[in-house]
Amino acid sequence: MVMKEKQVPYELIPIDLSKVDGDITLFESRAIARYIAVKYADRGTPLIPPTTDLVAFAKFEQAASIEQSNFDVYASGIAAELFFKPLRGGETNQKMVEYYNATLASKLDAYEVILGKHNYLAGDVSFLS
Repeated sequence: MVMKEKQVPYELIPIDLSKVDGDITLFESRAIARYIAVKYADRGTPLIPPTTDLVAFAKFEQAASIEQSNFDVYASGIAAELFFKPLRGGETNQKMVEYYNATLASKLDAYEVILGKHNYLAGDVSFLS
């Protein structure tokens, strides 16, 4: 998505989980996305607010942190239990699914409070977070 938004030519390579660019190799998807968004900030849709807009940038970082610590952990746990474990021959742990669902539901209630005041977690403009 980031490569497309930034109008950067790309090729999907299912086996290679890294992005190599000059002297840097990144393997974590959030780091890759931010790197590309900043490096190609002059192309396509802005995905990260400029650091010169300190309030917007701080709200972006806050939203990204909320997503990583309060959404991804539980959503990924649900996906692992319901999809990836069975795909690999394992058994779904229903108690873990219930735990992840209940915890995620409470986190989403907090999202609703934020989204009741703004269009997106980082404010009224959509960014990468």
